[in-house]
Amino acid sequence: MSKRIILTGGPGAGKTTILESLAQQGYRTEKDYAREIICERLAAGLSPRPSPTVFNLESFRRNQLPYEEAGKHDLTFFERGVCESVASQCLDERITQAEADRLMAEYRYDEPVFLLPPWEEIYTTDSERDQTYEHAIEVFEVIFEWYHRYDYGAEEIPTEFIEDRVEFVT
Repeated sequence: MSKRIILTGGPGAGKTTILESLAQQGYRTEKDYAREIICERLAAGLSPRPSPTVFNLESFRRNQLPYEEAGKHDLTFFERGVCESVASQCLDERITQAEADRLMAEYRYDEPVFLLPPWEEIYTTDSERDQTYEHAIEVFEVIFEWYHRYDYGAEEIPTEFIEDRVEFVT
């Protein structure tokens, strides 16, 4: 039986670092595609983000195939996933609550969902992450509420050394 485990949270909370460490230990991982979209746009000389609607739809599209592919493997750790795109589309009123409910049921991940809380000491911005720390807190709160709304068992990853955080999820 395959397991799909989500590492999620706001920007700059350490998701990528944990995922990279898991990959180095031989675990199967899937990255967050938001950075990839932003990098591609910057390389093409465009603004970092398209409209929220286009950005959310593209994120959703890019997360669908890895979700399906994970069903062929024992365990895959995801840095975010379909759920965050669905939440954004619903909150922006691009899809109905009924459609969000359907998608959340169709793209169900395994528990626990690992939530990375905002951690100001490690938060940085760069060319792909231009949000403020306050925005990272807002994103975390929405993600926290959304996963709980859909009855996911969620565990908050402590703000500790990377080795401890990786051990927490394994």
